[in-house]
Amino acid sequence: MGTMSLVMAVMFSSLLLGICLVQLRKGDWQFREDRLITVLGCIFSLTTVTLLLSPIWMEYAGAGGTVVVYNDNGKVEAANPMALPCWSNCIDISNTTEFKRVLLSGRVKPITDNPKVRDLSYSGYFWIEDPKSFFESERDCLLRVIPAQSSQEDTTRCLTARVEYYLYEMNNAHSKELALFYNPRDPQQVVRLDALIKDNIAAPLKEHGIRYAGLYSFDVQ
Repeated sequence: MGTMSLVMAVMFSSLLLGICLVQLRKGDWQFREDRLITVLGCIFSLTTVTLLLSPIWMEYAGAGGTVVVYNDNGKVEAANPMALPCWSNCIDISNTTEFKRVLLSGRVKPITDNPKVRDLSYSGYFWIEDPKSFFESERDCLLRVIPAQSSQEDTTRCLTARVEYYLYEMNNAHSKELALFYNPRDPQQVVRLDALIKDNIAAPLKEHGIRYAGLYSFDVQ
């Protein structure tokens, strides 16, 4: 948030407070109710102005998001799923809750001499479990376009890029093992593929604040 905007907000609030104080000190009060009404009116006005101007010094999280405040070195100082005081170095990590899981896919052509083996595609659920770790590991990606904020699209883009990186690594390291999966309707193959993916990407993704939530499906072509 801009320093000039913050200064203007403080000046406006101070002016309103001054007007209220002048009204309270003016003239004779015939009824105690008059003073009470004036006091309540001033409190209501100041509260309303504070709420209306709060985006100047507060960062609010979007639906399912988390506000992260960081220092100049990129280290997270605070995180909150609702809002935090901030006029610089803050970002809303959107789309982070379990009910907003992201469905991502991988595809591989297994290395094998068996001509019957076809291309394998699979998809699984992922979400950001630890916004602090996610921001610190994906800071360059998140701040690439708009340094002061983030959107659901930005978060998903960075999440997708990180997950795809480890899926490519797994495909390369376990191409021969992936050739053994040929029947998506076989429950045992589904379980084994899910375990293979989890064993290879769950731990490294956790270091980035991302959780692998399980295999959704796989197919052969």
